[in-house]
Amino acid sequence: MRFDFAAQPSRLREGSLPSRLPSSRSSSAAVLSQDSLRFDFQRSTTRTRSRSSSDFRFIFDRLFQLGGSQTGLKVESASSGRSRLPATVGTATTNAPDLGNLSGNTQFNWSDTVGSTAKDHFFRFTLTRNNRVQLQLGQLSGNADLRLLNIDGQELTRSQRANLSNESIDRRLNAGTYYAQVLSDANTNVNYALRLNTKGNAADGGTTMGTALDAGNLNQMKRTYRNRISNTDPTDMYRFTLTEAGAVNLSLNRLSGDADLLLFNASGDEIAESSKHGRANESVKRQLNAGTYYVKVDSFDEGTTRYTLGMSTEVAGSTANSGAGDFANGSGNNSGNGAGNGSSSNSGNGFGNGNGSGSVTGSLSGAETLSSPVFSRSADVSAADRDDLYQFSLAQGGIFSADLTGTANRAGMRLIRDANNNGAIDPGEVLSTKSNLSAKVNRYLDRGTYFLQVEGDGSPVNYSVKTNFMSAGTNGSVIRITRTGKNSGGFAELQVALERNGKTVDQMLAISGVASKQNFRTGTQSQSGSMEPLPEGYWSLGDVEWASGIKGDYTRSWADPNDGLGPVWISMEPKFSTGRSAIGFHLDNNASRGLAGTVGCVGILNKSDLSRLVSWFDNSAPKLAIVDWSLGTVEV
Repeated sequence: MRFDFAAQPSRLREGSLPSRLPSSRSSSAAVLSQDSLRFDFQRSTTRTRSRSSSDFRFIFDRLFQLGGSQTGLKVESASSGRSRLPATVGTATTNAPDLGNLSGNTQFNWSDTVGSTAKDHFFRFTLTRNNRVQLQLGQLSGNADLRLLNIDGQELTRSQRANLSNESIDRRLNAGTYYAQVLSDANTNVNYALRLNTKGNAADGGTTMGTALDAGNLNQMKRTYRNRISNTDPTDMYRFTLTEAGAVNLSLNRLSGDADLLLFNASGDEIAESSKHGRANESVKRQLNAGTYYVKVDSFDEGTTRYTLGMSTEVAGSTANSGAGDFANGSGNNSGNGAGNGSSSNSGNGFGNGNGSGSVTGSLSGAETLSSPVFSRSADVSAADRDDLYQFSLAQGGIFSADLTGTANRAGMRLIRDANNNGAIDPGEVLSTKSNLSAKVNRYLDRGTYFLQVEGDGSPVNYSVKTNFMSAGTNGSVIRITRTGKNSGGFAELQVALERNGKTVDQMLAISGVASKQNFRTGTQSQSGSMEPLPEGYWSLGDVEWASGIKGDYTRSWADPNDGLGPVWISMEPKFSTGRSAIGFHLDNNASRGLAGTVGCVGILNKSDLSRLVSWFDNSAPKLAIVDWSLGTVEV
């Protein structure tokens, strides 16, 4: 039985030698396709606010209302039972300083000594929701250990390593009250730096001062909240306390709509306000005395507005705990915000490491968490908010792409994977860096959690970022094709490997093109009819097709025994721009006749390897091939 190519449109043949195909059949091959402004008069109004625009706009602010028909501000008691953070922290659970409610994303740093003066230091904190809690103990001058206790003082876990080794605890905790304990039995005082990070979701901000979300003690603390306000919930309120005077920094960014930022004292008097027009970032910085304060995020637009609220302090007159610094080198002064190393203008938030060198250190807190890797955002970065961070997760591997465009060539982006889940950018975790606008990330990613960071140089820059994702299949299997660096019979030797979740499962050798045309090119460089190996790039894979129509029949060949294709065809479609088409996997069927080669397809060297290749598709069903000639169009 003979098969006509014209009757088999899925088997399009640039890939076998034209001289072995009847011209009437080769001509039948087709080319593969390439790829309101709302006024709320139901609430009492006591303050008007004007916004700069092309004309003057005035709105009435919605005033929080407490309980029933009562209007105006009602202030709850400022007493919270928290102990003031002293120069030396608590030596028992009964006098431990209370860090407050740490639900959500939090960074806390404390530097001190423990040992001969006091064997134990305790810190109390509360979670109102399930959270991941990370404790790190570093910069040790002697041996010290780290423990995590429940509200009854019972040990949940400990880190107890010898000598100067850093200690760490990483635990997911339920809502409740806990203690972190630093302890040492040394006869001399041991210097230490404690870092406490929490990662999770906080409760929704309350709508009144009485129902405000408790942000806890803000001294030596950096808090980040990602939330939203809307027509039905136009205001979020947060309460924090200061046990020492300090400079409070509030920021409202990553806005999807217009929102304002306000600061009140415990009596309900407005202290400061930031109310810029549109989606511009808001910020407030104020020197405050010890006490209780309220932060209000207020909607200006119709619809839903997403936001990220940042809260941190710089303690007045305090240098001993200006920050835990860098655990790796024991230096730095990062004002209690944990991950940044030094005084960089974007310390703890991305590229900066305190000396402007663009180090791969920084914090991953405050990212906007997205439900899909496919998203688009238009925003701005500036000196006040140098970077935007977007977090997404992949349940399966595939090709992730991101395009960055804007009005000025003063921004770039990085793709980051937090491999150790410590909430910081560590060496080796930056997968891709693009240093300018009109840049593109195009990379295969295994399943996991990733961050896309857009950063400017400090100048105001408007940008748009748009992403896409092509899944490689539910089981994380891909085929990767590379050069071995060896030659055989005039051909560059290729390695064809089956990978699953980043690990090689099986591999074999293959060839591509004809011996006299072993030129390896990118998609745009590679031309139709060149008889060269297939170009570098990402390719989607079709199903296994049999010449006889019977699965497992290796006795028949497509068209005729001498067509060079053999019994099996697996199509490959480029996911990039190229002049090449009709590429696939097949047996180098004419090699036994001294006519080895293909016109661009991947030629499998023998039937035994061909059978293994078919088993890959039967057992692992790969849907993606990565052809990597080290030419730069495939990021690894």
